[in-house]
Amino acid sequence: MSKNDLDQNTLRILLEKGLLNKEDVEKLNKEIIENDSEFYIKKTFNQFVMHLKNEYTQNTKSGYKTNVEKFLQYIFCAENIKDIKDDVKLPQFSKDDIERFFTHLIINEYSPASIRRFKNSLLQYFNYLSKLGYDGPQIRDIEIPKNTASKIDALRDEEIRGIAEYSDTLRNKLLILFMYETGMRRQELIDCKKEYIDFENRTVKIFNDGNFDRIGYFSDFVKELLVQYIDEWEKKVEEINNKRMKRVKAKGGTYYELKISEYLFQTPRSSQISYSTIYKALKDTAFEYYLNKLANKELNVEEAKKISEEKVSSINTETLRHSKRACLFSIGKSVEEVQTLMGDENKWVVKRYLKMAQKLYPEKFRDLY
Repeated sequence: MSKNDLDQNTLRILLEKGLLNKEDVEKLNKEIIENDSEFYIKKTFNQFVMHLKNEYTQNTKSGYKTNVEKFLQYIFCAENIKDIKDDVKLPQFSKDDIERFFTHLIINEYSPASIRRFKNSLLQYFNYLSKLGYDGPQIRDIEIPKNTASKIDALRDEEIRGIAEYSDTLRNKLLILFMYETGMRRQELIDCKKEYIDFENRTVKIFNDGNFDRIGYFSDFVKELLVQYIDEWEKKVEEINNKRMKRVKAKGGTYYELKISEYLFQTPRSSQISYSTIYKALKDTAFEYYLNKLANKELNVEEAKKISEEKVSSINTETLRHSKRACLFSIGKSVEEVQTLMGDENKWVVKRYLKMAQKLYPEKFRDLY
């Protein structure tokens, strides 16, 4: 029997009996593959496991083996690698295949640390195969999630709009809806100038740290609110100046004219709205929304207030962005489209919201089947 006739079981036995060393096994594995002229999934996986036995401790070997096995099971839709037929060849994997697998892990709530371990396992696997002549994907530069993974709080689209309807002022209603529909961050909203708005096309240029970042989009309804708000604010500024003038004439002092700011949102005391004002507007409006929803239930006022406060405690301006990402996924936008629309740098962070979208909009995903 020639060396090329040796199977993996024979190699394992010879290795355990000390009749072969690990260099011999590696050499024989390479010869077997070269003679076959094809890479078969199960055969190459078994050879990889043999390689691990030679090189690593039991815990490390077990981790690498399990992770690579899960990758192959996912790619080939198999419950177990044993279910894959012996004659199934190893395909030419791409970076997209690896990224698709990482997305699968994210959706199934694997931690960033776990995904890094999967990446390292696949690096070991493809590095080993490359020594045998297999041209595998280059995955070192594939981004993976960072260590921190904050809790996501998001609301359905109709709930956001329901909250906005309980605003006590037109400004607060517009603040919530404009920020939500355009996907703006709070500072981007603060820095938004009226000249950035294209009313005809219902778009707004969004700047981040003074640099143009992306285009935001808003509905006809929000367009009407914008026109109404700008008109009403100009009239209010005139009223404020008249009152100031009368007060100065009656009591003396210095007259300070309030000038209409270039920024979309301003206050009587500042040319730009503050974060605390935005935060309070959202919190107060959300509280009124939930309080009114509980009005028809058999609760006393204090109980209703307590429940409403608990619901509002997790809501902030980032909730609007979380909710927008989930909504975009629910209408069929891709990861890349959501990333572009929301101005996100890390696509792995964006992919977390696909899971949230499935929870918030089950009917959207169910309708696909």
